[in-house]
Amino acid sequence: MKKFKQILGWVVTIILCTVLGLNIATIAVREIGGQQFPMFAGYGQAVVVSGSMEPNIKIHDLVVVHAQNKYQKGDVITFEGSRNPTTHRIVKVTKTGYETKGDANNVSDGIIERPRVYGKVIMNIPYVGCVQEFLRTPLGMVTIIGLMVLVWEAPNLKTGMHRFFKKEEQK
Repeated sequence: MKKFKQILGWVVTIILCTVLGLNIATIAVREIGGQQFPMFAGYGQAVVVSGSMEPNIKIHDLVVVHAQNKYQKGDVITFEGSRNPTTHRIVKVTKTGYETKGDANNVSDGIIERPRVYGKVIMNIPYVGCVQEFLRTPLGMVTIIGLMVLVWEAPNLKTGMHRFFKKEEQK
């Protein structure tokens, strides 16, 4: 059981360190590099902030995007929007780009030029966007660090509390 707890502690720590590292890298690329949509090894992720793709993709879902060489009608893509990345479906392929429209929208976005496309949505994870957005805040990062400390110090806390109460009983 002790070995299992050690392995679990390592796994949780690795996951938390990875999340923390990716958050720091994403923030650095956005703030220092000025990129609206950071991509790592051809992959990126975005939190959906509008209902334009409902019911298929909802507000607060996390979409994982992968850059493709070619996109076709029906693909859901994420592209450079006016203020934020936008995720909509391709309704028509043209010589210069793609005409896109949100599933819940009545009108198209017009033609999105190829260089503005970040990638195709390959995965949609419901409601994880809320957690992701929280973890990108300073409080979220402190929470991750606090959880890492707690995972590693929990066994010591148990021993320390046991020693503390044992000393109190001897008085």
